[in-house]
Amino acid sequence: VQPRDYEQRNAVNAHDFINVYPNPTTGDLRWEGMDGVVAIIRVYNRLGQLQMHQPAINPRIDLTGMPDGLYWVQF
Repeated sequence: VQPRDYEQRNAVNAHDFINVYPNPTTGDLRWEGMDGVVAIIRVYNRLGQLQMHQPAINPRIDLTGMPDGLYWVQF
């Protein structure tokens, strides 16, 4: 198994079970279901522009100070 293939399979399987909450939020966004998966969390605005990204080591990202709006989260 190539490392890349292994990572892709783990990411797909892990994403089937991710819970992200609370929605909506004005502060911390939390998730569960990524135990043992190394990933980057990315937050995009409604125009598809990357607003922030960080390693998903801790199961939370601080969205305090982000303008009100609709955002997409990608792991």
